[in-house]
Amino acid sequence: MPPKVTYKQKLNIQMCSVILIADIEPPSCNEGEYQCAYPRCIRLEFRCDGDDDCGDRSDEDDCPKMDGNCGRGEFK
Repeated sequence: MPPKVTYKQKLNIQMCSVILIADIEPPSCNEGEYQCAYPRCIRLEFRCDGDDDCGDRSDEDDCPKMDGNCGRGEFK
């Protein structure tokens, strides 16, 4: 007869699998690349060019405002 598995034992097993997934580190960028907030690297020349190259707009955060371009939350 197999051993009886309680709810507490099942919960502990599920928590361990979540911890293993959380230990994965984002890739590090090479020289000449920018690390997006989302774990992705783009070429440094794409930073602050007015295009959302990261997919989360983090490459356009804290950039000097360019004439004709709207900031986050602004529109024409």
